[in-house]
Amino acid sequence: MKTISLPVTDPKKSEDTPGATLWPVTTGQAINRWHVSEAEIEYFPGTPRPMPDAIDYRFVNGWVATGDLPCREALRARLLTRDIRLPATIDFPSLHLGSEDPRVDFSTFCFRPLLIRRWMRCILKSDRAQTVRLAAETCGGMHVWLDETKVLAHEPYDRNIGHSAAFSADLPKGESVLTVFLEDLHERDTSCFFKLTLLEESGVAAGIQAEIDSHSMREVEATLNGLRTDRLFYDKGTVRVIADYLPDRSVEIELGPDWHPSETVTMNVLPDGVGKSAQPIRFTISKDSPTAELFDIAGLRAGCISLTFVVQIGGVRIERGLGTSILPPSLRFSQSHITDRKRAALDIMSAGGKNEPSRALVLMAVGKEPEQALQLIENALPSVIERHDCADFWLLPLLWIYRKHARTQLPDDLWRRLHSVILNFRYWLDEPGNDVMWYWSENHVLCFHIAQFLAGDLFPDEIFPNSGKTGSEHRAQAEKRLHRWFDAVDEHDLAEWNSAAYYPIDFLGLFTLFENTDDLRLKERTRALLDQIFVMTALHTLESVPSGSQGRIYEKELFAGSATELASVAAIAFGGDWYAGHDRAAALLALSSYEPPALTSGFAFPPKGKRLNARYTQGLNRNAKLSL
Repeated sequence: MKTISLPVTDPKKSEDTPGATLWPVTTGQAINRWHVSEAEIEYFPGTPRPMPDAIDYRFVNGWVATGDLPCREALRARLLTRDIRLPATIDFPSLHLGSEDPRVDFSTFCFRPLLIRRWMRCILKSDRAQTVRLAAETCGGMHVWLDETKVLAHEPYDRNIGHSAAFSADLPKGESVLTVFLEDLHERDTSCFFKLTLLEESGVAAGIQAEIDSHSMREVEATLNGLRTDRLFYDKGTVRVIADYLPDRSVEIELGPDWHPSETVTMNVLPDGVGKSAQPIRFTISKDSPTAELFDIAGLRAGCISLTFVVQIGGVRIERGLGTSILPPSLRFSQSHITDRKRAALDIMSAGGKNEPSRALVLMAVGKEPEQALQLIENALPSVIERHDCADFWLLPLLWIYRKHARTQLPDDLWRRLHSVILNFRYWLDEPGNDVMWYWSENHVLCFHIAQFLAGDLFPDEIFPNSGKTGSEHRAQAEKRLHRWFDAVDEHDLAEWNSAAYYPIDFLGLFTLFENTDDLRLKERTRALLDQIFVMTALHTLESVPSGSQGRIYEKELFAGSATELASVAAIAFGGDWYAGHDRAAALLALSSYEPPALTSGFAFPPKGKRLNARYTQGLNRNAKLSL
């Protein structure tokens, strides 16, 4: 694709830049149309070290103040010696057309510490020589040049905390070039953006340069901004887009072969549920063609997906993202006993499902497709070895696999590798590490402690290289931590109550512990908490949709309706609609000997004409007063 390199030196002041499209910028408005470079991505972990164990088991939803991680320490050290200079040339293959959004936002989720930097550039035009005042707000670090003169260096680099700085710039009469360097260290979920607001002005315009006229550029922007899907979710038929703005000349749009479920969907709705189209999907929006049919959902798995619409025009790429949900016909679990529902679920999961270690555990338990089980385990190992965030979720079924099936069905080399992976994992933040794994939330604390307990129990006499402790020491330490976690829940109940996103993560840990420990006290505490959670799940699952107040939830679970992991677990536990593929927690329930209390006829499906009232509390200090 052709790229555009805007000059660093002044354009001619006596005439407009060819192909410039400018928008007036008045006092209080942000400059929000920019040329954008490709992202430069650097793996940036810092030096491994232990972190202070700041977990007080009073769970809230958010960051625990542990200080800078090793990656951010390394970044702050780099800032002392480096000098950000304006390159002679920069390629800008994309445009950001912000429309009404004042921020230029690149927020995302990264499983490892990544330093990501971009360059942005726009044209400024002033009707006279003047000094203007601007305000810069950013998460990350931000440098600004007017032509070749740096006018701002703003480097707070506080994780997910925005900071502002005001500065002045001397605009000449006519056109000049404004360049922004934006960089941030991505530690898991990261807010990365900048906003540049004009505080004092008179007669200023800002915009971009492309090999098309201004009218066509504005028409493309309006057309992309006016796209929407014709439904919030699709249970059958064709995904279709409607254009609320119809251009006076047709706009060619492409939904390319890389359309896929959103990379930000990391945990609970399938990130690999749709796959890629064989060919780009192209369509035209015009006054005579206001809609376009994209693809039929037949054969697709349920889940939230991200669609990126692209216009390539004037040597640049312009994108607009839309999301929607796919809810194809579900399976109905109407078997009267949970044993039969478990058996049916295992049959379906062994035949197909999500590419993760829980399905490998199912295959090994039923003695089918060892080659597929091997591949699923192989795919899971890098995330654990590299200590990606959420690696604790992946490790739990791997521990179950090793405990129940070691040295059977699969090659000896695989078992040796898995043995090594278990020994070398970082089981808590007081061990050396430079990862960005999330240790602080209610569900992660549980999963890490269970993983440490079971790993130590597996290899009691071996030294775990990362900590230098024996397996027996790990087991004893984790046992105390687990009881502290259970004590906190007994005192405060759950911070993530009724969560369609995080009950399934609790289940990953609780089912694994219940099925793999001989410690009677821990097993009984696990059973008691599972019973409590299933009472609340039965109360709040209506027509197979997890409903009601939730202590922590995301848009993707709300839009996915019954196509969530919690709904899959509820379908096995009580009957109802089940979307095959959401198998992590559901697989572990189906394989476990645990059975929830008899709640089907009372709580899960109250008899017709009967009213059910429930009042209870959850959350830190039992501050959440719930009524159903």
